[in-house]
Amino acid sequence: MSNSMRAGELLEQANALLVKGLYAQAIAKIEQSITLNPGSGQAWLNRGCALFYLKEYEMAIASYDQALHQGGDCPDAWYNRAGALVQLQQYTEAIASYERATQINPNYLAAWHDRGLILMSLQRYSEALTCFKLGIQLKPNSPEFRVHLGQAFSKLGEYPEAIAAYEQAIHLQPDYTPAWVQFGCVLAAMQRHSEAVAAYDRALKLSPDDAMVWNYLGIALGNLGNYPEALAAYNQALTLKPNWPMVQSIVQNNRAAMLMKLQRYSEAIAACDRAIALEPDQPAIWYNKACCYGIQGDVDRAIENLQQAICRHQATYLDLAKADADFDPIRQDPRFQRIIQHNEQSSFLQ
Repeated sequence: MSNSMRAGELLEQANALLVKGLYAQAIAKIEQSITLNPGSGQAWLNRGCALFYLKEYEMAIASYDQALHQGGDCPDAWYNRAGALVQLQQYTEAIASYERATQINPNYLAAWHDRGLILMSLQRYSEALTCFKLGIQLKPNSPEFRVHLGQAFSKLGEYPEAIAAYEQAIHLQPDYTPAWVQFGCVLAAMQRHSEAVAAYDRALKLSPDDAMVWNYLGIALGNLGNYPEALAAYNQALTLKPNWPMVQSIVQNNRAAMLMKLQRYSEAIAACDRAIALEPDQPAIWYNKACCYGIQGDVDRAIENLQQAICRHQATYLDLAKADADFDPIRQDPRFQRIIQHNEQSSFLQ
């Protein structure tokens, strides 16, 4: 058997191992194949994929580079290279690799999709919009691309265009939960809270275990003044035990705000404490807790928590505290005035 034939056989064995998730064993086979046929771009590409799954991203990139060197301008190598760069948070280089993949193959749908998402994360919304529009040209019946298009329009403040994109996604696939969720979000951004509630209700009929949608529903109900219903939505979100601490913290903080509206301050403070335990560096939680104490006239605790919020984001929370009615019961207290003046002076010196 010739070296090239044996190398091909080893590569097939490696592919079978890759399918089974046996990445280390697959790499061993691929490297045997490369020893016999070092000029195989496909072998280097497959090695990169196996290393990627093992989270060896820098080594994966080196393999993809070898694939490009040995096998020519392969769009899959550029695409996979971009994915590894994303994992290393090297976003500018990742975008360039995605762009190269689409230059070689303008119909590379996944590359347009992923490039658009990275541009969204970098707040380059107009460029992302272009990617999603091209994706829709390639796959006009994709509700996913239309939802991403709507998100880009929404970030640009072009709400009517966003609504049109979400409605098109829903028309294409009425049971596509992300379309209903994002439709609700843009309606909420337009202060159309009753319609947002209806959209979230539709989303929850499709995905009743989505804690974040229950959170969005709570926000919309709260904006309508339906505080008990909003609190029930937040409670439901927490019963689902969202995996991410940040999501739990957001829900607890929103729940605290609703308990404050219902004048249940001790419970609100307890909710803030639970949120702080999960995400101690979020200034909004400390601020809400300060407001709870301010309403109750507890100057020392209000100041203590307000200072925590200001330390984390002075510009926002110092200005809020100056005008927030929650601090009216303690506003004339010299201790409260001192913390405001002290932070104003600190801000001026900076």
